[in-house]
Amino acid sequence: TLFKSKTLWVDGMAGIIGSIEGILISICTLIYMVDAEVWWIDDVLSLVMALFLSIFAVYTLNTLAAHEWWKIAFWIDP
Repeated sequence: TLFKSKTLWVDGMAGIIGSIEGILISICTLIYMVDAEVWWIDDVLSLVMALFLSIFAVYTLNTLAAHEWWKIAFWIDP
């Protein structure tokens, strides 16, 4: 990578994820305006996004940062 900063990488990922979320909300709104029978699509896409973010967070902690988040010391030690 061009930049070696983890903070910059996380900030970039947060921006990308926020953009994707905004696009999904816009798409859901357009779909709902066309057909109100699919009122549930926003909820389903929110659950899919939450699942993706959870998997991405665990992947980042395990693979990229090599943190042992399942151990108590990770949560207690500064």
